[in-house]
Amino acid sequence: MYSDRQKAEALRLLSEINDNRRVSERTGVPRSTLSQWRIRYQTDEAFAQRIDLFLAAG
Repeated sequence: MYSDRQKAEALRLLSEINDNRRVSERTGVPRSTLSQWRIRYQTDEAFAQRIDLFLAAG
């Protein structure tokens, strides 16, 4: 299980790098999980709001 903070960090890296393989190597999160989080962030408003709180906190 990953914390919202870990998810936010992985999604931040994805937005900067846009390469699931490299982000997976840096974070240890499987590429398939990263893909699922990206889709969920774009389609699930409640999830996106939770993640945005951590992104805003930096």
